[in-house]
Amino acid sequence: MLPLFVHVPFIGHGQLTIGQQEFINMLLPVIKQVNREISEQRSGIYELYQKFRTPRGISSEQSQIIYKYLKFYRCDVPADFSTFELRDAHFKELLRKIDIIPQKLILAQAALESNWGKSRFAKDGFNFFGIRCMSRGCGYKPKNAEDKNFMVKAYPSMLDGLRDYTRLLNSSKYYKELRDLRIADRLNAELPNPMEMAKGLENFSIKRIEYVNSLIYMMKHNFYYF
Repeated sequence: MLPLFVHVPFIGHGQLTIGQQEFINMLLPVIKQVNREISEQRSGIYELYQKFRTPRGISSEQSQIIYKYLKFYRCDVPADFSTFELRDAHFKELLRKIDIIPQKLILAQAALESNWGKSRFAKDGFNFFGIRCMSRGCGYKPKNAEDKNFMVKAYPSMLDGLRDYTRLLNSSKYYKELRDLRIADRLNAELPNPMEMAKGLENFSIKRIEYVNSLIYMMKHNFYYF
């Protein structure tokens, strides 16, 4: 399901209000922590991949760790580990999916979707991205949404909300283009480019390319130094 889109008027670079700067200061440490966790996952998987390619291979317990990551990141694996056969392609798929989301892009989406943290979903449920859920009691009902069959997900903490958001971008089929753009940067020995990766977020909003342009504009004018 596509998250809600919240339109926010833009301000030019260098004109951040006190509230907007506080919003950035609040989110940045959590963003850094989540990206650090993702980087550690990626490094650990790469190390196991290197061992897997040796004649000795890896243990059953280590194979199970990879299997759990594959399930967590919505890869196509058997429901039962006993029928799972670890392959080279499994590692490559995980390394394509498990990677950081640039903090500039996270800040832009969070500001845009939550109106700089002012939305009730951000205040009450630590949901800065309008991420939806379908199960009963999973979040809050949007007041004016045409489709009333979903809720906006609530999280116990800001850290949980950021973790779920990065998992969504790193695992959902709707954001494969974003991941492909990130891979292109990695192949050129570059850090993921937030401006380029934003082009892979058309499916995040019904506004599609207009939404992407809004993110790029916001990154250029409000998050120049982040």
